[in-house]
Amino acid sequence: MKYNIFLVDADDTVFDFQKAFRVALKNAFIECGLSYQEEYGDVYKRVNDGLWRRLERKEITKEQLIRLRFSAILREIGIEYDDMRLNDAYVKNLGDCALFLPGADEFLKSLKQMGDVYIVTNGFAKVQKRRMEKFNMAQYAKGYFISEEIGAEKPDIRFMDYVFSHIENFDKERAIVIGDGLTSDIRAAENAGIDSVWFNQKGKTLPEGFCPIFVAGSYEDVLSFLKRA
Repeated sequence: MKYNIFLVDADDTVFDFQKAFRVALKNAFIECGLSYQEEYGDVYKRVNDGLWRRLERKEITKEQLIRLRFSAILREIGIEYDDMRLNDAYVKNLGDCALFLPGADEFLKSLKQMGDVYIVTNGFAKVQKRRMEKFNMAQYAKGYFISEEIGAEKPDIRFMDYVFSHIENFDKERAIVIGDGLTSDIRAAENAGIDSVWFNQKGKTLPEGFCPIFVAGSYEDVLSFLKRA
């Protein structure tokens, strides 16, 4: 088997971020005494996703993302409120709302039997650490790397360079990134010169300009490919 170092993304690869953020958002609104409508989740997703893409392209900073996110959301839904207070309530709730994707537990256990697993994730350290603790990720992974602590987000080469330098006896030829994000995970692997698997549960078409070594529609696909490699 070719690979024995698995660099696995967190959100939407093993954690169900799409469900978790909606629960966290609703709870944050309620905590702040604000009325909540389900369509607010769609507004959040569109605004937040756009800001994270801008961050990946280095058009804004993490601090600007934090300042812009809920001010834009509140303005769009027509509610006047302290955007930073709502952001703080959301971040707290998001850390408590971690959910595994179906099958993620067994997938990580299987990966661990095949080599060393490391979680590599963009995001806020406070949120991600809370999730790692909630699921006792130490039972699956030898370690985890969070962009906020590193000071660079995927796909920035500085993120991957930091990861490589903090894994003992790291070998690029034996390492592979597994993630759902084309502009973050797959691009990060390409920038760093290592292989990647695009975790594509929704069956999206692979756009031009991205070159994962394999496209997987399920955890079973990922494991089968790794065993054949």
